[in-house]
Amino acid sequence: MPEDRVLYLDSDLIVDDAIDDLFTIPFNGKEILGVGDIFDSDDQGDATTNCLINSGVLVLDNAALKKNNVSRDLIEMSRKNYVNGDQQIINEYFKDKIGLLPHKYNHQVGATYFAYSRNDQRMINLLNSVKDPKIIHYVMKGKPSDFCYWGIMREKWWFYRNLELSKLVQKFTIFDSMKIGTPKFATEALIFTYSANIQNLESLIKALPEVHFNIAAYTEVATGLLNLMKYPNVTVYPAIIYARVEELIKNCELYLDINYYQKDENVLRQIEDKGIPILSFEDTANKDSKYSNYKIFGNDQVDQMTQEIKKLDSRE
Repeated sequence: MPEDRVLYLDSDLIVDDAIDDLFTIPFNGKEILGVGDIFDSDDQGDATTNCLINSGVLVLDNAALKKNNVSRDLIEMSRKNYVNGDQQIINEYFKDKIGLLPHKYNHQVGATYFAYSRNDQRMINLLNSVKDPKIIHYVMKGKPSDFCYWGIMREKWWFYRNLELSKLVQKFTIFDSMKIGTPKFATEALIFTYSANIQNLESLIKALPEVHFNIAAYTEVATGLLNLMKYPNVTVYPAIIYARVEELIKNCELYLDINYYQKDENVLRQIEDKGIPILSFEDTANKDSKYSNYKIFGNDQVDQMTQEIKKLDSRE
């Protein structure tokens, strides 16, 4: 490439803000600029002095690299068996020739599930410290295009995925982003479950296409629940992380306490604290609940619950 400066981006990321400064930031004698790998950075969001960089976002001093003819050496190194492939090769070969960029230029959200499942507070703090990411990177195995994605910012990826290319290239025209994106529903309903048995669920889904049914579980879920995602108003969150649970509760407008067996008291308490209506059927209800906004329907009263939900939708 003829340019003196080159920006390399992995294919599993999105650019969510202007990154003009990456084309002017000085190299200060370094040949590569990158962001510390999330597995090798401190919990304040800064890369440690001798940390490895993540190779998904790289600013290259192409003029310097050409002078040193590094291509031959790198290709030769790649013939060996490196556990972390190109990332390990780049870090090993360039060593002291790498400058560090802030984590907002490579916000590695794909590691969120790993961080929470391992209760790695250092990584959790690092992820939470990035408030204004410019480049969002879905590292690790799962990707937001997967049928079930365990991490965060999935909607952000799909927002860009659904953009019309013709709109993107019309640089000097006004583009109304409000005209595209995910479907808008009248109500966000939440079901948190430890069981695949959820009373009258599919009947409610069919009767209420204007309601978005968010079904979450800390565990893997049965195929029967996953299959409900054939309906456009259903999203299933298997093996959900707590950060995602908090987000669902924040957006929740209706809670359906219709799962059999174990309930999650922490989730229910937060729902009650927000004053959100809770609806249930006789067989799945908590009959000892003292919550004033808790309503129980007969097991065969799907139509009555449907009408009650529609009344909730019509409230201002």
